[in-house]
Amino acid sequence: MEPNPRGPHIGREERLRILFYLPATTPWWFENIIHHVIARCSEEHEVHVMVPPLWRGTGLDARHIPLLAALPEVRWHVLDGPDHPVLRSDASGIGELLELVNFIAPDLTLCRSADTATPALYPGHVRFIPRTRACSPDMPMNCTTCWHGRIRFRLVRTSSPGMASRTQSA
Repeated sequence: MEPNPRGPHIGREERLRILFYLPATTPWWFENIIHHVIARCSEEHEVHVMVPPLWRGTGLDARHIPLLAALPEVRWHVLDGPDHPVLRSDASGIGELLELVNFIAPDLTLCRSADTATPALYPGHVRFIPRTRACSPDMPMNCTTCWHGRIRFRLVRTSSPGMASRTQSA
């Protein structure tokens, strides 16, 4: 593949190209957190998502297809090759992955991965999505906000009866 002729365009008034690289995303994280951030970003920006199939608790499976279909403007890249388990630890040797990322030429890559070597090779800015106390299901806080340049990410949690009772007893 040839690199995307537009290349990263951070600082311009165009829409940003955002890549979500999610080899270590659990189904719960995808359904309850990441999916909503992807949906919000896709309202204003060009969004690509790379995710492997479910394996040892991370990735997506057939039950996630309705969530994927609900976001038709998002470009999905399901990384289901025979080497998909390596994506969770060190994918820097997978040339096709790096070619695809260079073709996309993201301005911003948001990663949920234990592998830090591979995303370091990506163009544009790379940020990791950590598991923090603010996103923990046991946290009584109802909102998390973070900024990256012009993009504001705000995750608002709704209280479930179980969470409300845990919050009151804390």
